[in-house]
Amino acid sequence: SQSYLAKEYGISSPYLIASGRLDPHKNILRLVQAYHILVEKYGLRLPMIVTGGDHTPDYTFQVHQTIERFGLKDLIRIWKFPKFEDMPRLYSGAELMIFPSLYEGFGLPLVEAMRCGVPTVVARASSLIEVGGEASEFFDPRDPEDMAETIHRVYANPSRQQEMVKKGLEQAKLFTWERHAQDMANLYLRLAETS
Repeated sequence: SQSYLAKEYGISSPYLIASGRLDPHKNILRLVQAYHILVEKYGLRLPMIVTGGDHTPDYTFQVHQTIERFGLKDLIRIWKFPKFEDMPRLYSGAELMIFPSLYEGFGLPLVEAMRCGVPTVVARASSLIEVGGEASEFFDPRDPEDMAETIHRVYANPSRQQEMVKKGLEQAKLFTWERHAQDMANLYLRLAETS
């Protein structure tokens, strides 16, 4: 799988993966600030791939400008990933998956990452707390210091990572599409009965 990623996309291990396009609520700007702290304070220089790509113009400009200012252009790749079907390979090859979003309706990328056996480091926000459960480590999404510290703590602890992977595979089973569809169907039935 690794040679496939190298050949197809020029990605070599090890790397971090982060989920979110460049919209303010996806919180990638604070993640870039946290990454800068990881480099400066912890000496961690793992390349980071941010899937989702450019989006809101002003915010996109701000994020790219910050990457430039911190001299991180060689390490952070903002990238609308080209092939959806290759996402599992991309997740599987990562050391950690980071999900910094300030709010999410559901948080499907988190389930995907857990299903691919990747430790997940996640914003302590709305639905993500429920979806990540005991399988994820959580940080304050408004605090880049806390974000960096949490990422580093998990990265530096392989036995915790193994435990997170095991719990993540279990946790992901709770959120299958069938179950999600069933929950939605039940909700609509309940709404129909009460109206």
